[in-house]
Amino acid sequence: MAPQPLARKVSSPDGLEPRAPKQLVTLDVPVQPRSSDDVYLAGSGPGWVDPAPAQVDRAPPVALYTGPLFKDGPSPADVQQGQLGDCYMCAAMAGLAATNPKAVRELIKPRPDGSADVTFYERDVVSGQFHPVVIHVDAELYESRGGEVLYGHAKGERGSMELWFPLVEKAYAQWKGGYETVGLGGVQNELFEAVLGRPAGWLAIGEQSDREAVWGTIQATLQAGLPIGAATQSFDDGRYANTGVHANHGYSVLGTEQQGAERFVVLRNPWGEGEPRGDGVDDGVFRLELEDFVKLYGQLQFTLV
Repeated sequence: MAPQPLARKVSSPDGLEPRAPKQLVTLDVPVQPRSSDDVYLAGSGPGWVDPAPAQVDRAPPVALYTGPLFKDGPSPADVQQGQLGDCYMCAAMAGLAATNPKAVRELIKPRPDGSADVTFYERDVVSGQFHPVVIHVDAELYESRGGEVLYGHAKGERGSMELWFPLVEKAYAQWKGGYETVGLGGVQNELFEAVLGRPAGWLAIGEQSDREAVWGTIQATLQAGLPIGAATQSFDDGRYANTGVHANHGYSVLGTEQQGAERFVVLRNPWGEGEPRGDGVDDGVFRLELEDFVKLYGQLQFTLV
């Protein structure tokens, strides 16, 4: 008998289905999403052990990017976390690109002037209904003093970089109140709801978890074509030493593999690099034995099947 998924702790009532939208809210403010303080958040991207952002009073420069929204379609490799503590957002979008690239394409639509409209879904806490919120963003992105994209990005230069992810991140920041707001951390299931317009939830896991149930939950979600992510513990009690996995960090769950009696969870670090026991290509994608997975990760975050 196939393992049954774990009972879910959800952020919305069980069985709730998305309903027809009641209203359309459009925010047409093609400016940088920032607060009056205009802070530069650093300390969360590749090479940083502690992803908690540090605030520095410095306004970074802005540059216009002219690359295409998509090249070969959305993929997890398009998502590279920058110097912002929004690993949850980056991991969620990479997971969505892997499981439902169509939803990512429908999320962002180009305008003739090079700007774009990004449509998120907001759930009414009283009725449970989802309604669309359209955010208009331009393609001006913050850069470091060295001329590199400061926050979320893909590989490439100003005129060639695939833009769907940095513009979605910018739109999400604009919607939520600024880069400094989204850089304070969050959970992937909130992004799944915002992109798909359907309920999502989370589940605590750990060393005491039923391995069959954890395995079944991951497989059931992925087989349904729905995104799932995992988050490590918010504190490091020594368990992460020499593992290549970081505390207080969100990862995309891309799949599962089985070799004989051994079972593996395939994960991706949103930094686009940094992985345990490297496979020779440091692209952030790696696999962990199920036993190691439940020891190092504290939450599964997913769209409800």
